[in-house]
Amino acid sequence: MKNILLKLLEFTTQTEYCKTGTKAEFSGLYRSGKEYIALTKGERFPPCTSDWWILVVSV
Repeated sequence: MKNILLKLLEFTTQTEYCKTGTKAEFSGLYRSGKEYIALTKGERFPPCTSDWWILVVSV
């Protein structure tokens, strides 16, 4: 159920792609594959399998 809700939220927000190692421009919840992380503005993206993170929910 949690994954369904997160997917729905992702469809309704702006599409923001961020590369591993860069700093987050927005605070929020990010997804890479099946992995989710919460970052605040200015934090660096950790390594992941695809090297790209997608903003799911901006806060």
